[in-house]
Amino acid sequence: KKALESQQAFSAEASHELRTPLAVMRNGIEVLLRGKENLSPETAAVLKSNLEEIQAMSVMTEDLLHLSRGKAISSDKYEKVDLAAVAKFVSEKFSALALQKGIKLDFSDLQAVPMSAARPALERMIKNIVQNAIVYTPSGGRVSVRVRQENKLAVLEVEDTGLGIPEKDLPHIFDRFYKVDRSRSAGANDGQTGSGLGLAIAKQIADQHNAMIDVKSVVNHGTKFRVVFPAS
Repeated sequence: KKALESQQAFSAEASHELRTPLAVMRNGIEVLLRGKENLSPETAAVLKSNLEEIQAMSVMTEDLLHLSRGKAISSDKYEKVDLAAVAKFVSEKFSALALQKGIKLDFSDLQAVPMSAARPALERMIKNIVQNAIVYTPSGGRVSVRVRQENKLAVLEVEDTGLGIPEKDLPHIFDRFYKVDRSRSAGANDGQTGSGLGLAIAKQIADQHNAMIDVKSVVNHGTKFRVVFPAS
């Protein structure tokens, strides 16, 4: 147990220390790219590639920090929230990315459902699932976010028409650092990549809210994540 706690403390400290230098590097490259008319195409391409790598490292750093603070999540203040309102709040933040990728992001089917949750953690869980769906859905596809009440349960669904997940990978997608090889469909994720931690965090948050999370997927047809919470 002490070894695990030491590992968590190290991960938290290392992640925290990495945030500032990564932010400095990202800001510096963004400043250079704003004046890209003065750069050669080769230099601009290298800077853009470096920026993408820094952004990926930043995501991993935040995910590591979040996982290392796993105990803190359960001690967050729980409050009464409307799952539909939280899902809408998170989904709206992805509207620009979906538009940029040529994806239809639909979050119109949201029924108000009161529940008790640690709102920051709930937002993080929904963010990770929606982001995963958008990253692996090609242009022309669709991502739907739905909320409804079933009996005394609050249900969140995120369904996409993306690449799908091979059956052999389904049992492992909530494992830390597990990445499904979905590169076979060129251009679907536009070079974007995750940390391999996003869905692990989603599962952790679901568990801490006594929620069930599962996934169904068909390769080349799409994937549906379903999270079922106890409703208030």
